[in-house]
Amino acid sequence: MQSNVKITPMVQQYLEIKGQFQDAILLFRLGDFYEAFFDDAKLVSKTLQLVLTARNSIPMAGIPYHALDNYLKRLVEAGFKVAICDQMEDPALAKGIVRREVTRVVTPGTVIEENLVDMNNHNFLASVCEDQDFYACLLDISTGESYAFVRKNWEQIFDLFQKNGITQLLVPEQQDWVLRMAPIKKRMPSLFIETLPDWYFHKEEAQEQIKRLFKVAYLDFLELPGPAQTLYGAVLKYLENQFMTAVDHFRPPTLIREQTTLWMDYATIDHLNLIHRESGSAGTSLYDIMNETTTPMGSRLLKRWILFPLREVSEIEKRLDRVDILLSDSSRMETLRGHLARYFDLERIASRISYGKANPKDLAGLRQSLSDIPFLNEVLEAYEDPKGAIPRPEALSELLNLLESSLQENPHRIVGEGEVIREGFDPELDEIRDLYLHSDRALKALEQEERERTGIGSLKISHNSVFGYYIEVSKTQSSRVPPDYERRQTLVASERYISPALKPIEEKLLNARERMTFLEKRAYLQLMERLKPFIPEIQTLSERVSVLDLALSFAFCAQKRGFKRPSFSPERQLAIRQGRHPVIEQNQDFFIPNDLHLDKDHRFIILTGPNMAGKSTYLRQAAVITVMAQIGSFVPAESAELPIFDRIFTRIGARDDLSSGKSTFLVEMTETAAILNNATDRSLIILDEIGRGTSTYDGISIAWVVSEYILNAIGAYCIFATHYNELTELGALYPGIHNFRIKVTEENGEVLFLYKVEEGAADRSYGIEVARIAGLPPEVITRANQVLETITTENRLESKVRVLGSTELEKMKQKLLRSKRINRYQMTFFDKADFEV
Repeated sequence: MQSNVKITPMVQQYLEIKGQFQDAILLFRLGDFYEAFFDDAKLVSKTLQLVLTARNSIPMAGIPYHALDNYLKRLVEAGFKVAICDQMEDPALAKGIVRREVTRVVTPGTVIEENLVDMNNHNFLASVCEDQDFYACLLDISTGESYAFVRKNWEQIFDLFQKNGITQLLVPEQQDWVLRMAPIKKRMPSLFIETLPDWYFHKEEAQEQIKRLFKVAYLDFLELPGPAQTLYGAVLKYLENQFMTAVDHFRPPTLIREQTTLWMDYATIDHLNLIHRESGSAGTSLYDIMNETTTPMGSRLLKRWILFPLREVSEIEKRLDRVDILLSDSSRMETLRGHLARYFDLERIASRISYGKANPKDLAGLRQSLSDIPFLNEVLEAYEDPKGAIPRPEALSELLNLLESSLQENPHRIVGEGEVIREGFDPELDEIRDLYLHSDRALKALEQEERERTGIGSLKISHNSVFGYYIEVSKTQSSRVPPDYERRQTLVASERYISPALKPIEEKLLNARERMTFLEKRAYLQLMERLKPFIPEIQTLSERVSVLDLALSFAFCAQKRGFKRPSFSPERQLAIRQGRHPVIEQNQDFFIPNDLHLDKDHRFIILTGPNMAGKSTYLRQAAVITVMAQIGSFVPAESAELPIFDRIFTRIGARDDLSSGKSTFLVEMTETAAILNNATDRSLIILDEIGRGTSTYDGISIAWVVSEYILNAIGAYCIFATHYNELTELGALYPGIHNFRIKVTEENGEVLFLYKVEEGAADRSYGIEVARIAGLPPEVITRANQVLETITTENRLESKVRVLGSTELEKMKQKLLRSKRINRYQMTFFDKADFEV
C-alpha cells in the first residue's frame, strides 16, 4: 500500500477485513456497488475489463450489486477465490461506519447460484488422503450429493478426478501433498487446488462435524472407512467456513465400491465417447444420444449411471423392468414426459433454500413442480407395476400449501418490490403495502390535477433513485410552468421540477416504500426458514423424479431407435445378434449391423482388415453395448446376451504426451501395461493396434506376446484389431483365439468395403487403396504398388515369425502364468526368461 494513502475509517475497516482473507479478492459493498481496492482492483479491472479508477490515491474497480452474479461467474472461472463483504445494517440508520462482514467465500467448487453452475453437470468439490490405500470424497454442494471412493494407487485417484470433472480439490498443506499436485495440474490445468491447515484433517474433529450434520451420536450408519470419514468431515468444515453458516443439506455419502460397479478409466471413457467432450460436436457421445430426459436432475443422473455402470444383476434387471413397463403403454409416455417437463431443478432448489439463496423464481418453480404430482401419479397408476418398479413421487401437501399461501401467482424476481409475498401471509406487510398503493393513487391524482392546472397535457410525474419523485415537462412547454415549481434538473429535451404539493406525497411514498421493502424481505426470510425442514422431502422427491425421468428417457430411446432388452448369462456367454453402434448409427444414413460371439472357450478375437472398413466401430460397438446393458438400458441389437463385466479396458489410437516427455510408443506401452496389470478374467479388453510406434519386428513381437498373455495369464474377453496379419497364426496355436475379418470385395479394379464381419483372416491390408481414396497423387500410388511387390517377393515378413510347437507352447503358457506375479506397478510385461523359449 502506498504511503500517501489516507486511512479513513472505511479504509481501515476494509484493511481489517482484507487481512482475514488475503488469498481472496474482496468485494466490499459500498451503496449500490461492490468495490475492489488496491491490488484486488487491478485484478478485477483486468479480468472483467472494467474501468480502473482511483480515489485518494486508492485504485478502485466497482461492480453494480444487481450484476454481481454475472461478474462473480467470470472471476471464479478465471480461477480466483472471491470473498463477498456485505453491509449488515441500513446505512441510513447506522451510527458511524456501516457494519460490514464477509457473508460468503466463493470458489469453483462452492457455487450454488443457478447461473453459476452448469444445469446438466455436477460441480464436484473433492478431497483426498492416503492411508495404505487412497481415499477420495466428492461433494456437490449445489445438489447435496456426496460420494466416497477407495482406490489402490494415486493414478486411479487422478483418473477418478478426471472422470468426474471435479472443479476444486482440497489437500493438506504438508509439502509432500503440494508436490503431488503437479501431475494432476498438468492433466487438469483449470482445476482449483486449495491447501488447508492440517487441523481440518484431524480425525476426531472431522467425525464430530459429521455427527452434527446428521444429528447422531455414533457413525455406525455410515458405510465409510475411517480415512474417508475424516475427509468427509474436513470438507464439511471447509464449507461451513466458506458459507459462514452450518452445512445441513447433504445426504449421507455413498461409498462407490469397485466390487459393485463396472470400472472404466478416463482413457476408456474418452476412447468410447461415452460422455460429451467440450471440443466435440453435439450428438457425438453416448450421453448425447441417450439424453432424452426432460429434467436437469435426470440429465445429471444419466451421466452418473454411464460413468458407474452396475455389476449387480438384480439392480440392473430392476432398471430394465421400468423400461419394459413404460414401453407396455407407449401412448402414455409422451404424457408423462409432458408432466416432467414442468419440474424444475428440485435438487439445486433444495440446496439454495438450505443456504438462504433461493430466489422467488426458485420457489415458484418448486410450487409448480409440487402442484403437478397428483396428475403425474394419476398417469402412472394406469401402468401395471405389481413389483413397484416405477418410483411414484409423494405429494407434499403441507409444503405446497405453504408455498401457495405465501407466494404471489407470478412473483417479482426481486424481493422488496411488494410483488413477491402474497396478501394474507404477513398482516403488517399487507397494511403498509396497501398504504403504499393508495399513496401511488394519490400521485396519479396529483399528476392529473397539475395537467389541468397548468394546461400541459404531456406533464408527468416520475421517479429515479437519485432525485426521488419529480415533475417532468418538455422544453417546448416549460414557459407554461407555474412559479411554485422548483427546477431540479435540465435535460436535452425536458426540464424536471418539484412542487409544494408533490413533497408531502413523496415523503409519504418513500417512507411507505422503505417500510414495505423491509417487511417483504423479512417475510421472505421467515418463509425460507419455514421451508428448511422440508429439504429432505424435496431431495427424496427429486431422486424419484430423476429416476422416473431416466427410465422414460431409456424407454423413449428404445422405442425411437429399435433397442432391445438385453439378458445376462451366468455361463458368461457374450452373444450379440445384429449389433449396431448407437452413436454412429444416429449420425449416418445407413449402418451395417454385425454379430459378435465370445464365451469361455472362445475368449479372444483377432480382427483384421483394411483401414476405413469398420474395425474400430466394431470394437467400440461391443464395449458401448456392454455399458448400455449394465446401466439398465435396452441396447442397439436384435438380441444381446451378455456376461457381467467388472472392467472395460481400451487401447485405441496413437498419441504422444509431450508435456510429460512421453513418445507415442511409450504412451501406448504405458496404457498396455495398465491393462495387463489390472485386467481380470471378468474384464473386457478392446485393443485397436499395438506395437505401431516401433519397428515392425518389435511391434509384432510385442503384439504377439500381449495376446498370449491376455489369453493364458488373464483369461479376459478380448477383441484385438490389427494390421499385423502375422498375428492370425495365433488362431492355429490356441483354440481360444478366433480370426475374424472385415469383408472386402473388388469390382473393376475398385475396392468395396462391405462393413461386414466374417470368420477368417484378411489376405491383404489394402493400405495403398485407402491412400488412393484419401487423394494421394496417382504417380505415388503406382510407385507404392511397385515397392510393395518388391518387398513381398524378396523379403516376406511372414516367414520371419516363429510358430511355436506344442511342447514349446506349454512351456510358454507356464511362464506366462508365472509372469502374472510381476510387480503390478512396473511397466515391464514379462521377465526376461519368458522370452527364452
